[in-house]
Amino acid sequence: MIDWFYQPNRSSHDENWLASEKELYSQLMGHPFPGVDELSKEDYNKYSRLAIEDCWNTIHNAAKETNPNVIIWLTAFDITHPHYVNSKMFQEVDWLMNEEGDLEKIDSIKNMVGDHTQLITCVASWNKKDAIEIVANAVKADIGLYGFTKPDSNSVKPYMDYYYESPIDWYKADDRTIATFARVFNEKPLDFVNEK
Repeated sequence: MIDWFYQPNRSSHDENWLASEKELYSQLMGHPFPGVDELSKEDYNKYSRLAIEDCWNTIHNAAKETNPNVIIWLTAFDITHPHYVNSKMFQEVDWLMNEEGDLEKIDSIKNMVGDHTQLITCVASWNKKDAIEIVANAVKADIGLYGFTKPDSNSVKPYMDYYYESPIDWYKADDRTIATFARVFNEKPLDFVNEK
C-alpha cells in the first residue's frame, strides 16, 4: 500500500530543498535547480511528476519482480492532483483509492487508469459522505468500497448484530457507514433490520 504519494508542499525558501533534491531536480529536468524564486509552478509540477514516476518505477519493479501477483494499492486524498493525474502510475497500479469518497472525481479519472485497475472509494465520517448514497452508487458503478473509523473505546461494537438492530438512518457518523457496509457485504437489502 502506498499513501500520500505526493511531492511536499514548498514555501518560498531555498533551504527547504535538500541538496539531494536539488541534485535530483537537475538530473530529471536536465538543467540546474533555478532557486525557489525562479521556479515556476509548471516546472515544479513537471519535476514532481518525474520524481514520482522515478520512485514509482522502483516500487513497481521491485514488487512485481518479487511476486508478479502482488497487488499494489495507491490511496490518495486527491486523485486529481497534478503530481500524478494521467500518469504511468495510474496505468499500472492495481488498486486506486480516492479517500475523499467523491464518485465524480473517480469518474473523471476512469479513462486514465489501466484496464486491470480496481477503483475504490472511501467512506468515513471525516470525509462527510453519505454512506447510503456513496455505497449504492459505487456498487452500481463497480467501484470498490473501503471504510475506516478512528480507533477508540466506542469505535467498534462488540457484536455485528448491533448494526442490524435499527434502520441505517438511525445510526450516526462511522456507525452509519458500518451499518451500510454490513448489509452490502452480507448481501442484505439496505432496509434490512433484524426482527426482535
